[in-house]
Amino acid sequence: PLFRETRNTAHNASRMERSLPLLLPLLLSLLSVKADQGLEQLAQAYDAALMGMHTDGTITGYLAKDDIYDNMDVYDCTNDYEYPESPISGGALEKVLNRGYVILGSRGNYSSASSGTYTRPPKGASPDIDREAFRRVGVHYGRQLDVVYNLSFSATDDVLRSLLSGIIDGTTCNYAQGALYGGLQRRAVVFRPSCSTLGDTVHMCVTASSGVADVAALNALIAATNRKGQAVLGAVGTSTFQTLQQIFQDAVVITYQTDMLAIAALKAEGSTLLGVAASRLASDYDPSVVWFSVGHVENLVSFFRREPRTENKVANSSAEPYWRTGNTLLAQVYNAAQVWLASLGTKSDIYAAYNMTVVDVGDCLGKESAYSVPETPIGTLQHVLSSGKLTIGVVIGESYPLKVILPGSADPTGALTDLERSVATWIYRQYSSVKPVIATYIKYNSSAELLAALDAGEVDVTSNNAFVGGQYDGEARRNKFQASCSSVSTQLSLYVQKSLSVTTLPGFVEYLMAHSAENVTVGALGTGNVQIAQSLLGVNVSVVLCENSTELFQSLLRVPRRVGIVPDYVPTVPPEFGELVEIPLGVTISTCAFFRRDAYDACGDGELDPSCGEECDIKGNGCTATCHCDTYFKPNGTRACVAACGDGVVDTNFGEECDSSHGCNDKCVCKDGYHSTGRHCSKSSMVGAIVGGTLGGIFVIVMIFVIVGLLVTIPLLRRKFVSLYLFFLFIIYSFDSNTIPTINATQMIEGGKEARSHMFAFKRSHARGPRDPTISRSSLYE
Repeated sequence: PLFRETRNTAHNASRMERSLPLLLPLLLSLLSVKADQGLEQLAQAYDAALMGMHTDGTITGYLAKDDIYDNMDVYDCTNDYEYPESPISGGALEKVLNRGYVILGSRGNYSSASSGTYTRPPKGASPDIDREAFRRVGVHYGRQLDVVYNLSFSATDDVLRSLLSGIIDGTTCNYAQGALYGGLQRRAVVFRPSCSTLGDTVHMCVTASSGVADVAALNALIAATNRKGQAVLGAVGTSTFQTLQQIFQDAVVITYQTDMLAIAALKAEGSTLLGVAASRLASDYDPSVVWFSVGHVENLVSFFRREPRTENKVANSSAEPYWRTGNTLLAQVYNAAQVWLASLGTKSDIYAAYNMTVVDVGDCLGKESAYSVPETPIGTLQHVLSSGKLTIGVVIGESYPLKVILPGSADPTGALTDLERSVATWIYRQYSSVKPVIATYIKYNSSAELLAALDAGEVDVTSNNAFVGGQYDGEARRNKFQASCSSVSTQLSLYVQKSLSVTTLPGFVEYLMAHSAENVTVGALGTGNVQIAQSLLGVNVSVVLCENSTELFQSLLRVPRRVGIVPDYVPTVPPEFGELVEIPLGVTISTCAFFRRDAYDACGDGELDPSCGEECDIKGNGCTATCHCDTYFKPNGTRACVAACGDGVVDTNFGEECDSSHGCNDKCVCKDGYHSTGRHCSKSSMVGAIVGGTLGGIFVIVMIFVIVGLLVTIPLLRRKFVSLYLFFLFIIYSFDSNTIPTINATQMIEGGKEARSHMFAFKRSHARGPRDPTISRSSLYE
């Protein structure tokens, strides 16, 4: 209750948020045990709530309420996202539900007209989405779930670092998915992005006196300014800063905390700013400035910690088939190729050649120099370079001018195919591989069949016209696979027959609800557009998949009450198709390529995996770098090893000689001068050691004499055979290894005397004639 935001009054919320930075030490102690499981469930529950808000118009209502100008939805999810059935015990979702609030992090004093103000208390479209989405999550599980904001951060990367360390549960919903973390890594790779919350159209604001009204004119002004000094632009927020770096590479970009500060700096007397990227309200009208779009939309999301995929965990990734590793590296170089080709103008030239109207969804921001090429290729990337083939899976169908894939042996054609071939060539040039890398294609009948082939290693990557939303095998595609930077983005329009007398989307939805019994059908191009149509309309309407735009437009005339969802990149509707009404939907969709996620070594992830051969998985505590228990340690079914010594059991497998306090050291090894007798160690006998050493020396000397004697007295052997035989018998018996430890010096001397007297008596009996019957051979042996 101390942290719960009371939404009845702004005063209570403000008081709670002011106190939060002072309570960080307590928060840190409460969150010191991070949830290793359930992270994906928390993100899935949020996505399910968010897609419900897209479908029922809640988000559109927030944008209208806050007077947001020219913003649009970026559809990268569909309305088939579901809440997890039951939260994992002890997992992140269950912990949030049990505590009754979720902690979201944001920079303090950040303000943007397009997304909201994260001062105290937060207000605007993004905070409204934050609160409503988690309220719905709580309602679904029968709980009250509030939002607590941690606004103690001064930089975006500080917020994201606190997310990695578990100080916050997630970020607020106004973070650009495509920006870089630490200036080097895509946020969407390090963190788990939610479905898109808003699409923030990037607008430039310039002074009216500059005469600039579009991107081309601003670039010309930048070039002219650089001839005299240095061109400077301003931006609000990290992501907008990186967007301007990408678009206006010859200008220096500086950042501001709020739109108001940025525009004030632009209008200040003597300002050197040529323009600022800021958010515009619909009601804004200031004749001293001019606004224009730069053609980029920032895809805004919430970020959560990414949960490792346990199905990709293996004992030794280097022993896996090549296609199970190196996929992240291939995605990295593929994205670098797209960013560099965009900066070189290759990408825009391809689209211009097909007369395509596209919008750039900025999901790979920053300068091209931030997108590095892996130095050491492995796995799939190495296979692509060595084979000279980038194997791409495509779905048969026509979506001209993006891509035309016909059955049979004909190669795919279209703008995105040209882009793929340019990417393959760029990759080859970075590595100077022996073979030029060529894009080759394998055709499939459906996207599900294609994704199954990708998952099985049949292809290296999917075609770059894949819709990032949708499901595969009951899981969101964007979670199961890695998505590339957007290949192309476009707005969607709804085409209806003029006879329907409908001119707006709400009007069409009303028409659908009133005429549901008349079987109104919606035609769409591609499975992605089918899913988007179902999400947008929010009613039970039948959607028909059309093979190409010609078939779609013909059906609009031929089929009663047929309407069409058409991307703006499709050529203008031919006149022969009659009069149709175009209704802009205010929605942007993006296409991408999908890559596999890599197999990774189980050892080092902090989870005990006996199936992968692990005995432990924790740094130190007797656990080696290979996740096996070190000498003198043994497993006990947990992540750590326990000391084998001290449990009263001699574990020879772990290097123990004893396990007690009798002559046994702290490593369960006998001390010097002791030998093992089981659990205990006994002191070794000095007499036995001396006698053993002495007899060993005598044996060596005697053997020398015996050998010499044999060489000298061979002629006497026949006569002396009996004596010599008995002598050898005596020597061998005396030095029997099993006898030495029990014989002392006195016994040896007495035994020697007795044996000698027996031997002489035996000899005398032979010399006198008949053998003395009292001296038998057996008694002599004894």
